[in-house]
Amino acid sequence: MQKDAKFEDLFGDGLQTVYDAETRIIHALPKLMAASSSSELAAAFAAHLEQTQQHVLRLQEIFQQMGQEPRGRESEALKGLLADGDRFISEIGKSPVLDVALAAGARKVEHWEIVAYESLSALAEILGQQDAVDLLQETLEEESEADETLADVADSILDGDSIAEERVEHGAR
Repeated sequence: MQKDAKFEDLFGDGLQTVYDAETRIIHALPKLMAASSSSELAAAFAAHLEQTQQHVLRLQEIFQQMGQEPRGRESEALKGLLADGDRFISEIGKSPVLDVALAAGARKVEHWEIVAYESLSALAEILGQQDAVDLLQETLEEESEADETLADVADSILDGDSIAEERVEHGAR
């Protein structure tokens, strides 16, 4: 039986989903760092790991403001995006090709998070939870910056000598 829809419930569900996502991302980022052959990409992942830990703390603060214990709710979409990264790591050797694949996959995760935080911020605004809006907006800005950084790193890898090196390794000229 369907229940009456309330924006408060949708907001709470969304918070649980991003809380689970952020904790999963904290576990995934060290694997991405270790798999990167690009020091620039590894550094971007390391910086985002520190930010993601702050994202979890902000979400915990919002839960506390709502009088709730933080808990997660799985997102099958996010789990799939993270699984793609694991698949690339297992199928592609440490190389610029893997670096670009990991950067692209991480950008997909960032885009998922950006939409989630935009939606949560809008709901918090409607619900009059300005403190939550401020915290969510801070995280949203960091997610957008992380996406831009990953795009720049991938472009740098593609524009660099890595493509030439790849051709030489495979006998192409």
